[in-house]
Amino acid sequence: VDGLASLVKACSALKGGRASLRVVCRDAVQVASIQHKRPDEDSTLPPVFRRCAQLWRDVIASSQSDVLYDALLSASLEILRRLDLRYEERMLEDEMRPKNEFDQELLINLASFLETFVADTGDSFAPWASQLLRVVVDRASKHERCSSLYRLGALAIRAGTQCS
Repeated sequence: VDGLASLVKACSALKGGRASLRVVCRDAVQVASIQHKRPDEDSTLPPVFRRCAQLWRDVIASSQSDVLYDALLSASLEILRRLDLRYEERMLEDEMRPKNEFDQELLINLASFLETFVADTGDSFAPWASQLLRVVVDRASKHERCSSLYRLGALAIRAGTQCS
């Protein structure tokens, strides 16, 4: 959590921004969500996910080992498997609402992070592409309303076909 708190401080230091950190412990897994909000819509700043992904890529590159890369992707897949993506139907309003909004938000954040993290990692992602696709197809077949699952599926297919 201390490392995440440092990231929140870095996010807050971005031009005109503020950041918040939410940490939840559930089933012996600690899950964190970092949100960065700007009052203006200045698109010249890179998103916080890009900075966070670059930080992790730099750490992994300095370790000169795939152990951290594999651990990060393994943890991401485990989180993806544990998310509660169910919806509840409201009879009177004829609409669907997520049963667990935090898990829906975490899915969106995870998809955004992985899209930027996996970019330019080349062959390191090759063994993970098929695993990610399997988990995504399994989850999407049960929870077809979650568009971020389709983003992750497209990422797995795109990255898997680009690997040598």
